[in-house]
Amino acid sequence: SAKLEELGGIYIKFLQIVVLNLDPQKQRNYKDLLAVYEQSKPDSIHIWSYLGGNLSAYQLSQIKRVTEEPFATGSFGQVYRAELASGQEVVVKVLRPSVEKYLRYDLRLIGLLSQAFSLVDKQNIINFRSMFKQFKQSSLLETDYIHEAQVANHYYQRYADHPSMVIPKTYLELSNRRVIVQEYVHGLSVTSVLELQTNGHDPQAYVSETLNSDLFHQLQVVGAELLGKAVLGEIMQADPHPGNIILLPNNKVALIDFGMSSYLATNRFAFYEMLVQYVKFYSGNLAIEDFSMSALKFLEPDLHEAITHADKLLGEQVTGDNSMQNKVKSAVREMFDDESNQPMIARLLDQKMIMKVLFFAINKGNRFGFSFDLQAINLIKAAQNYLMLMGQFDKDGIVIYNVLKEVVEMAENNFDQVVDMQAGNTDPAETIETLSHWLDKMARNDPWLMNKLAEG
Repeated sequence: SAKLEELGGIYIKFLQIVVLNLDPQKQRNYKDLLAVYEQSKPDSIHIWSYLGGNLSAYQLSQIKRVTEEPFATGSFGQVYRAELASGQEVVVKVLRPSVEKYLRYDLRLIGLLSQAFSLVDKQNIINFRSMFKQFKQSSLLETDYIHEAQVANHYYQRYADHPSMVIPKTYLELSNRRVIVQEYVHGLSVTSVLELQTNGHDPQAYVSETLNSDLFHQLQVVGAELLGKAVLGEIMQADPHPGNIILLPNNKVALIDFGMSSYLATNRFAFYEMLVQYVKFYSGNLAIEDFSMSALKFLEPDLHEAITHADKLLGEQVTGDNSMQNKVKSAVREMFDDESNQPMIARLLDQKMIMKVLFFAINKGNRFGFSFDLQAINLIKAAQNYLMLMGQFDKDGIVIYNVLKEVVEMAENNFDQVVDMQAGNTDPAETIETLSHWLDKMARNDPWLMNKLAEG
């Protein structure tokens, strides 16, 4: 815990993802690791001096009082309880001076590491340079409080009449590039509920007794809204970790912190098809070859398109199982059934980590030569973070199944917002080039698999 406090914002953000992937039953210090969601060592700030240097005289006059110490410290900001001149309880979130001072240095360091990884990564599963570019953009955007305040205000207006979702009001007139002032939300963070569960308490019973709320219902509301916004192409909160979800009385739930928000501009139909596959997975009807092709269509649409039309474009006369698409599906099934993969696959399936089955068992060492779209990967990460969070409470996946069904139905009821956003349309020359590049990478990563797919 003490070591966590010393880390900078970028590394805290990375650790939040790592902790969510851990099995609480196998981590003796899991409770301490949860601190990464709500508390790191704060910068030493004289808050009134900081506000005086960043707010106008009028803005400063609207803040009646503010606590001397922050009650929460996140990756890039620290948060203080405050009261406006009107008597309204608020939080004042300020950009940590250390972030402004060291962020660009940290980004340069990570950039150099990305270049080094790109040189030694022979499998080319991820374009590290592209990944760093995206990471840099998102990190810089997360330190732009004007943008965050505007997104938070969009959410506030969007959910003003929602029966269950609560978004705190953002005082745009009091916010700027380094300061955000928002309504204070009284409630129970999901992080604190996870801590209670780690200590042996029943989280559902505690939430019911304390808030008169149904924990599973609240988390189902959050999941349906997050995934629903993604498939419909609306802006979504892309950082659904337990510190950003606040449980409220009477089955209401609040979302806070909109520094990481995203939307799916293209390929929504493929994302919808992936959700359909997830529904099948959680209902016990997994067909791994269909799930894998659906994932490929979303994560690398041009390659999926090329594989689908490979035989026609290459002038091959094929039928049935001999098509390139069916060969790939057959290879996926063979890898899935391989006895040497069974211990890992069984463990991952038990933990409901189907994407890890695809990445680390079936496509181990990137034997299939895939190169995934970074925007799609980021969305999958956000969705996977929510699923892993739910998995901490919903071991049987019943609530997750209901969320996925609800989102699929939502998409089907708004199909005009989904079907016209399909990606992967390329001309024949581009498709042949995509196939050639893919087969070349596969030949280097796994010659046996390459030969198997090349068989007549």
